[in-house]
Amino acid sequence: MNACGMPCGLVAMDGFHLDNDTLRRDGLLAKKGAPDTFDVRGFVSLLDQIAQQDPVDVPIFDRTRDRVVAAGDQIVPAHRHVVVEGNYLFLDAPPWRELARFWALCVFVAPPIEALQSRLYQRWTDQGLSPEAAKDRADSNDLPNARYVLTHSAVPSPCLRFG
Repeated sequence: MNACGMPCGLVAMDGFHLDNDTLRRDGLLAKKGAPDTFDVRGFVSLLDQIAQQDPVDVPIFDRTRDRVVAAGDQIVPAHRHVVVEGNYLFLDAPPWRELARFWALCVFVAPPIEALQSRLYQRWTDQGLSPEAAKDRADSNDLPNARYVLTHSAVPSPCLRFG
């Protein structure tokens, strides 16, 4: 969008992962990436701030360090559009359903589970896991989360759908 002359900012839901120490304390580290391992209230609060048109610092996720970086980016009033991306944006469950009020346009991508499985196995082997560990991680956490999204999302209408 920026390249086409439409100033745009990005808010990625991954910037709202709970810290690994918090997840470990709460027994959720093995589930990292599941809906209950995100700071949804903080996410909603940030989107409210952005709606006020003030400059807003936005956290980002550093995958190589497996950590959130506070104020890793910024949304400014010059950004005429803000793209918000994440797996759980349309979940039909509290507190996720509070997000629906922010969407002017939505895109829902639902690739076949087999494609997700292949991509996830590759992702985790690229991150240094053995093929067996990559398969275990994807099968035990990521793919159940994907199935949950596909069966528990209330995708607004109209919405662009892919997959």
